[in-house]
Amino acid sequence: MTLLKSGSATWVDSTKPSLTHGAQAQLKLVSGAAYGFIQVGLPADLHKGATVASAKLRIAQVGTTASSRTLTVQRVSAKWLLSKLTWNNKPGVTGSAVAVTQGGGPDGNVWEFDVTADVQLMANGTANYGWRITSAQASALFVRGFTASKWKPVLDVSYSYAPPTPTSLHPSSGAVSITKPVLTYDAGDTATQQRIQVDPAGNGTAPVFDTGWVATTVEEYDLSTSTYAGLALGASTQWRVQVKNVAGLTSAWSAWVSFNRVAKQVLTVTQPPATVYEPTPPFTFTMPDLQRSQVLIYDPANPSKVLHDSGVRTDTVGSYTPNKDVFTKDDTTYTYRVRAWDSVDREQTSGDTSYVQVVGTTTLSGDDTIAAVTNLVASVASPTPWVDVSWSRTNQPDGWAIYRDGVRVHTASTGLELLVAGTTYSWRDQTAAPNRKHSYKVQPVVNSVTGKGGPTAYVTPTGAGVWLLDPDTGTEVVLWGDDGGDWEYGEDTQTYLPIGASAPVLVTTSMRGLEGSWSGELAEVPSLPNYGVDSMEANLYLLKADPASVVRLVAGDLNIPVYLYEITLAPDPASKGGDRVVAVAFSFAQADELPYTAVL
Repeated sequence: MTLLKSGSATWVDSTKPSLTHGAQAQLKLVSGAAYGFIQVGLPADLHKGATVASAKLRIAQVGTTASSRTLTVQRVSAKWLLSKLTWNNKPGVTGSAVAVTQGGGPDGNVWEFDVTADVQLMANGTANYGWRITSAQASALFVRGFTASKWKPVLDVSYSYAPPTPTSLHPSSGAVSITKPVLTYDAGDTATQQRIQVDPAGNGTAPVFDTGWVATTVEEYDLSTSTYAGLALGASTQWRVQVKNVAGLTSAWSAWVSFNRVAKQVLTVTQPPATVYEPTPPFTFTMPDLQRSQVLIYDPANPSKVLHDSGVRTDTVGSYTPNKDVFTKDDTTYTYRVRAWDSVDREQTSGDTSYVQVVGTTTLSGDDTIAAVTNLVASVASPTPWVDVSWSRTNQPDGWAIYRDGVRVHTASTGLELLVAGTTYSWRDQTAAPNRKHSYKVQPVVNSVTGKGGPTAYVTPTGAGVWLLDPDTGTEVVLWGDDGGDWEYGEDTQTYLPIGASAPVLVTTSMRGLEGSWSGELAEVPSLPNYGVDSMEANLYLLKADPASVVRLVAGDLNIPVYLYEITLAPDPASKGGDRVVAVAFSFAQADELPYTAVL
């Protein structure tokens, strides 16, 4: 419903045929001698194609009337202007007259005229010149115009449009694998009722299946809930849809679209087995007409989180090996999904994917028959917060697996990689969080099988200052200062006040890791002769020159990967006695290893 309360209103008088009254607060009506003219602007979105359900013109009288009176409105046939309208040049009328009779009434009594037919014509393209108002009585009656102080004329219009012709029908031109798929379409979210027809020949007069009009809140129809006989393997059919909106208006029928039914092939996963002994086990699988594949591995601690995704790959062999350690927790069961596509043009609908999927599990374990390491020691590489792990083994294995707190954090592809000398091996951990106790185990890898057992070493890394490290280049910097920096977990939020709600709603659209800024200084520290101001300054410039690199930020009890930006170095007044001090500031944003999982 739209209430229109502005427009033009005046009157003309036969006793003064050349007089222009202009905009008037009161319009005088006398049978055959004084007529009122009123024009109301229609809504901008009321145009051809609209169905006008109702249009009521309401005019309030001036003063009290005791006797019965009849007023008539009729559509004006030509243009008129307030500033020029007179009795002599008044336009004619056309269309049906609408008469209303009342038996008297008080000041403000409303006269309501049904002008639905007129407004429908105007919506269809007929010019809107308003209406002429006449009285059947010789005694004058005054009604209010748009300049009246109250009870101005109102045009109350209700209209709507037929819903758009449904488009984007699915399935369409492709194949399904089930006998009764879910049919979906797009009708602009206007459908309150839908009608579906299914027929192999596209016969809309006598289709094989017709739902008739059924209520709906979604733009889809599940054939499995209907009496449709279903589509046989190898057969094809067509379907179409039309909808009604809340006003009961009907859309045109959609175009007929076709689909056929082709059975899915059998996918067999041959690897991994129930137990694996390596962090990147190969996946192998077979399907007769394999064209594409995807392997998904899920986080054991959060089964809805994808730990690794191969992406959809062109694959006719049925083989995939993760390019990084995925299975990292000993004695832990991982869930995986293998998906495969054939060469058939399949459509994905609810309950009928375009791929074949096999869900399986495998458990990462170790082989306790492989000889374990000895002399395992974990120590702090003072003055840094890094941890040095060393161990011995008589026979050099094919590779090494190093675990921190039960999680594999490093894999050496050859036994020689970490050799120090003789039977002694060593590895430096630069990602352990400081000021927290950590456990370390080292397992040999022989013939792609990881060992199990052996000693465990414990250490709590410490380190003064704030450290920056580029793991790729080994560039490291230690900074000093006690301002604490500006740290926060970034979020993007917006506040909305829904219509009718009693309180605002806060909507979070993104959640990020730690971000902020820090400021401190480079200073000479006698106990750290290898970390002089000049060398650290040069290292900072190296980090600044590569803003795209990921750097480890170590402070307090955190060791996190970050992007650095806005690195600033400036002279510091604290420099004295030949000892340089450089003021340093930088901003950072965490790159990975978030402590939470957010699904937005």
